[in-house]
Amino acid sequence: MAITIVVDALDECGGDNDVKAIISLLAQAKTLTSIRLRVFITSRPELPIRLGFNAVQGKYQDMALHQIPELVVERDISTFVRHELANIRDQHNSLPPNRKLPLDWPGENVIHTLTQMAIPLFIFAATACRFIGDEGRSNPDKRLKHVLKYQTETHDSRLDKLDATYLPVLSQLTFGRNDRDQAEFLTEFRDVVGPIVLLAQPLSTRSLAELLNIANDDIEDQLMSLHSVLDIPSQIDAPVRLFHLSFREFLVDPTKRTTKDFWIDETKYHKTLADRCIQLLRQHLRRDICGLQLPGKLRSEVDQRTIDAALPPEVQYACQYWVHHLKESKGSKRDGGPVYSFLRDGDPVHSFLTSHLLNWLEALSLLGRVSESVGMVDDLVALSPADAIEISGFFHDIRRFVQSSRSIIDMAPLQVYASALVFSPAGSITRGLFKQEERRWITTGPVVEDDWNACTQTLEGHSSSVNSVAFSPDSKLVASGSDDKTVKIWDAATGTCTQTLEGHSGSHHTSNLITSWSGDEEHLPHQNYGIGSDGRWIVRGSENWLWLPPGCRPGCSAGAASTIAIGCTSGRVLIMMLPADM
Repeated sequence: MAITIVVDALDECGGDNDVKAIISLLAQAKTLTSIRLRVFITSRPELPIRLGFNAVQGKYQDMALHQIPELVVERDISTFVRHELANIRDQHNSLPPNRKLPLDWPGENVIHTLTQMAIPLFIFAATACRFIGDEGRSNPDKRLKHVLKYQTETHDSRLDKLDATYLPVLSQLTFGRNDRDQAEFLTEFRDVVGPIVLLAQPLSTRSLAELLNIANDDIEDQLMSLHSVLDIPSQIDAPVRLFHLSFREFLVDPTKRTTKDFWIDETKYHKTLADRCIQLLRQHLRRDICGLQLPGKLRSEVDQRTIDAALPPEVQYACQYWVHHLKESKGSKRDGGPVYSFLRDGDPVHSFLTSHLLNWLEALSLLGRVSESVGMVDDLVALSPADAIEISGFFHDIRRFVQSSRSIIDMAPLQVYASALVFSPAGSITRGLFKQEERRWITTGPVVEDDWNACTQTLEGHSSSVNSVAFSPDSKLVASGSDDKTVKIWDAATGTCTQTLEGHSGSHHTSNLITSWSGDEEHLPHQNYGIGSDGRWIVRGSENWLWLPPGCRPGCSAGAASTIAIGCTSGRVLIMMLPADM
């Protein structure tokens, strides 16, 4: 059996490491023997893409489109334009009472001109044909002549390709309007289309209306004339998508700020989206939003329909991406000078988290996205200036809170109000803020430390003793080998298990990512970093630094920079961060 996997626009995948990991995993398909598998990938030649393919072991075929002879490109675009315009002519002529187009419309000269305007961008030809054939506009011949008006500018390079692609579509929207009407229309256009092109993932018009707090009819009115550049489904709950990422690039190009009526201030609308996400979450989130009632109810036991009913698409989007939009809104140039948006004590973000942090983490758990909160909190820390002492300390505490209880919050959403709080240190800022959320049936809580200790994470997943641990060369991953004959690879920042390798012998395992050491202390790599363990103490250099209680004593350990990973006989892996200046 032969199967072909098609991956389109791999460069649009978020995260350089994710891109390289995808290429590496797909390359491993050559080892399959039960099926014949081919993978077809399209992408811009961005650096992570090139690096990912450079690391592939074995043969693969590649083709750079910009290296294809222009005659081949011209032939393909000409064939497409001829076919599309013939279909437009036939469809127009089949609809009375339209004035019929000649059977040879639009003629060889026009097809040649459109082809030359398009080379080498197929998206130009596709957009032009969608615009010419738009049934909601005037007759196709009039729209064709409007597109052809841009041939001189394109040929003389006074107008770049993206302008020539999209201005014929957009300029029609303001034609015949007076200055006041045009200004009002452009504001409404930006308020709707700006967020659409900046969304991290597409939303339906219904969800957009809820997220942006704009009437659904107003959104649909704006989109009515944009079928040439946006994929607008007839179903109200289906997502609105860009036909091509170049439309976004055309609208937000900072060099066109003063010359393009339709220019969109990327920073402004990221801020708009961040603000609206936070407002929507404040209105919607609450404790036990899915009505689970039982604090130990597992996420795996909750029906997806229940989750979707409690957390509609726009709320799910806000949970996952409000920090992304806040981060993207941090810098811009206005009035000729840089403006940066930083978080401050008592601002809306601070206020939201002091009242809805646990509700947000519960929602992320229901969505299976708790691990991502660590990276989001790191972004918030980076957005906090040094003098915002209160909010900065709160964010650091949130990070420790999530890291220490991530595994149980991920499994049982309501444990964010129970175990996560009860076992946090007495001096935890998060525990203090949400003391009232602790379960009332816990009459006497456990004895806990006053503050967070050096253990930043406990990773659980092995069913037997961990006998080897190792860091990847960049210290971003931790590998642990166990007597359960598996090697697990963990994200050192989030604690997520990214891969489980089965069939490990327990003595030695090598891959292009990690090498796992086993057993005796002489193989432990701590001497490379000056940090390690002698079995009872964590040591740095020749000095004892932290005594380990019996339950945390290692069967093995590994160090990287100021971090140590300890493999325990219980099957746990502890990750501890030590002061860098110790």
